[in-house]
Amino acid sequence: MYPDLERYNDCDAEYRGNSFFEQNCNQIFTKGPALTKDFLGKVNAEIVPKKTYIFGREFKTKRILLTTGLSLLFSTSLFVAIVTWFTSTFDNFVLSQMVLKNNSDAFRMWQKPSAKAIYNIYIFNYTNIDDYTNGYVDKLNLNELGPYAYEETLERIDISFPTDDTISFREKRSYNFMPRLSKGRESDMLVVPNLAVIGGSAATKTQGYFTRLAYNGILSALGEDAFLKITAGPLITGYKDKLYELAKTFLPEGTPDKMGLMASKIGESSSIFTINTGERDMNNYAMVQEVDGKSELDYFSGNTCNSVKGTDGALQPPKLVQSKQPLYYFFPQACRRMPLNFEKETTVLNGKVPAYQYVHPEDIFDSVEEKPENGCYCNMENGQCPLKGVFNVTMCNYDAPMFISHPHFHRADPRLLEPFTGLRPNGGDYKTYFKIHPTMGFTMSAKNSLQVNVQLQKAANVAKLDAFEDGMIFPVAILEGVLDDNTLPQDIINTINLVTFTAPTIKLAIQYGSLLTSIITLVSLVLVLRRKSSNMQRSHTDRLIRTNEGYYVAS
Repeated sequence: MYPDLERYNDCDAEYRGNSFFEQNCNQIFTKGPALTKDFLGKVNAEIVPKKTYIFGREFKTKRILLTTGLSLLFSTSLFVAIVTWFTSTFDNFVLSQMVLKNNSDAFRMWQKPSAKAIYNIYIFNYTNIDDYTNGYVDKLNLNELGPYAYEETLERIDISFPTDDTISFREKRSYNFMPRLSKGRESDMLVVPNLAVIGGSAATKTQGYFTRLAYNGILSALGEDAFLKITAGPLITGYKDKLYELAKTFLPEGTPDKMGLMASKIGESSSIFTINTGERDMNNYAMVQEVDGKSELDYFSGNTCNSVKGTDGALQPPKLVQSKQPLYYFFPQACRRMPLNFEKETTVLNGKVPAYQYVHPEDIFDSVEEKPENGCYCNMENGQCPLKGVFNVTMCNYDAPMFISHPHFHRADPRLLEPFTGLRPNGGDYKTYFKIHPTMGFTMSAKNSLQVNVQLQKAANVAKLDAFEDGMIFPVAILEGVLDDNTLPQDIINTINLVTFTAPTIKLAIQYGSLLTSIITLVSLVLVLRRKSSNMQRSHTDRLIRTNEGYYVAS
């Protein structure tokens, strides 16, 4: 009834339990070579002619095929050898895999990075504020607490492609407290400068008498002071403040709902960034082209200082890195792009992978007298320049009088240190560094340390600030972003190994394989041609002998 099934059962019995698939495979492997030999023999005997005539001359077909094949193989291998040895075609192909094309692997890794940075927050706790305001001591004592560690999750959203080589997006960030990496709890009580009060004072300083008087009355009614008692968690991630709620009516659009050290970074950003995908020019790869539709900032007096042309720090143009040229990354919270200079060759992943280490130049916040190119960062309205060691970021922080600096006022003007005890300007490793892949340009390890400070700009008739000197710059916290190569996820490690070891190995195999193939085929081709020449000479000699015996030489 079922002949196929019966035949299968017979075979099954014959082969004692072997499957039908195994039986057929055994037959194929047993008889395959003989069948192939028979097939090629028939083709050679019946289809391929034994002799071929070219320009009236007779040649053996096999020798023509052999010579042609060797010539093609030699030409191809020589071409591949020239391309891989003397051009950058292979390297450019590898780099092209980094282009941010829609739905490519590089695009997906960029859209939702699996590598998560850790933000270590060190907060300056003011331990003697009452004694200072009452006149018992003449210096404020600072006690650095932390780190309070937060893991950052980044996603790029609202993605569009305005042109073939640009991509626009917004950023969405969240932060998760990491107790095991922290030296402190979110419930730690701290005393810190009241950013709302100090910011309000700066805003009313140039206002009329009645406005300043009203502001002083609001502070009294709300019970607000120059310093604030608050726990670490809300200070970092955001807290509600009555004075801030009142002031938001007058603040620029996009102001965060809460105050806090990281509040402006949490959630969806309002800024739209446009960067280069690298499709047409890898020298501009990942470079910011526009921010909110503008190709330059309008904070400073010079085009150089207003430039946004830099990456986000995670990616850099590979060819610039390969030649160890200066790099830039755009830092929105700092109102500027930040420079990175090559420092040294180093390694990551326990010494297995080479890297180029780039650092902030130590003189990045030096005064105009010491670094004249910093002159365009001075205040455009009054021409005032900040003291050495601090940089004014008021313009991009909702007009709050904020300044950034090296941690503990490292390399800063001594006048910034005079009102305080507890700072250690030379007491630690405050270097910012990026360890970048030497050929592909992506960051594999990094530490970016900056100190956040607020300046007191006293407004007349505001009694809450009488105890403090006008112009004082209060240290608030040190924000340290860290990407540790020892905690990179496996997909990133696989990518690093692929571009560091696998791709170069493939390139070497192609280079030496094509070179060896071209040499072997050239030698073989020469031997074949010499053999043909010898045969022709032998044939000519035979014909001459026949002529001496009474035959004539055919033309």
